[in-house]
Amino acid sequence: MLFRSRDNRPPVILYDYGTWGTDGRILASGRNPDGASVVAWINSDGNLNEMVYNASANGLWMGWAVERPNGDIVALGAPGAGNSALAIYNMNGTALTLPIGGGFPQRVVWSPDVDAVLVEVNGQRFVAGLDGQIIDITAQTAGAVVNWIQ
Repeated sequence: MLFRSRDNRPPVILYDYGTWGTDGRILASGRNPDGASVVAWINSDGNLNEMVYNASANGLWMGWAVERPNGDIVALGAPGAGNSALAIYNMNGTALTLPIGGGFPQRVVWSPDVDAVLVEVNGQRFVAGLDGQIIDITAQTAGAVVNWIQ
């Protein structure tokens, strides 16, 4: 039998969101395969490496988690099931901002230094910072494609 590496697919990892950590692990967030909302480090084979924050156990939903350059982790989250406006949270379950926009985001992009996040909600665009500031940039960016540059 001929062995072809292309025939061996990597495992499907069932979390809502994921980003690569600096050490090769995956920072997964949102619902896990059991339906609980978590922030967790998982290995590339899909196995849990470290539970960072069990959001469901604390009455929260969290997604779009990212690792900051200093190793801290932040995510977007909200009380309940994650179908409303989201705020930036730390991994103690503390909201760092008020809810951003008027509903669940359609697009989320963290800044390269992970000090701020661009959130698009129902045609509006907001930049929210870890300092708690939220700026509506909709009028200044009307019709433009908005992305961070490094």
